[in-house]
Amino acid sequence: MITIVSENEHKTERIGRCFAKTAPSRCLVFLKGTLGAGKTAFARGVARGLGVERNVSSPTFTLVNEYQGQRGDLIHMDLYRLLDQPAEELGLEEYFQRPGICLVEWPDVLEGWECPDVTISIEQTGLEQRTFFILAEEELEQQLQEAFACEF
Repeated sequence: MITIVSENEHKTERIGRCFAKTAPSRCLVFLKGTLGAGKTAFARGVARGLGVERNVSSPTFTLVNEYQGQRGDLIHMDLYRLLDQPAEELGLEEYFQRPGICLVEWPDVLEGWECPDVTISIEQTGLEQRTFFILAEEELEQQLQEAFACEF
């Protein structure tokens, strides 16, 4: 497990940028954290790392926002409003098979149904401070660890 501390929103976005530059070309990420933990700030960083120029916002009401970047695509989901629905009824499978990074906020509805490449848990550990806990399969986790060590 990788642990990274972010002191502010700017660093949270930098962590996202670094992640995007290291993640494989198709990567399903479960993004966990309470409301206000910094999930959307991380997603903004991922988008910038992929070369997305559009404004990135939380897909709370749209469920899915898609962004095309110069270095890859970002699919950003927020399943908060669907926590009581069975995963197989959501019709999200096609997104998980497409190239790009697929960030899924509030992924609990998918537990046991989809297996993520990476699970990122964000905990608010201070007014501005966040702690990231990143789990991935061994090879990818090593690549991420090296990238984060160089960047931070």
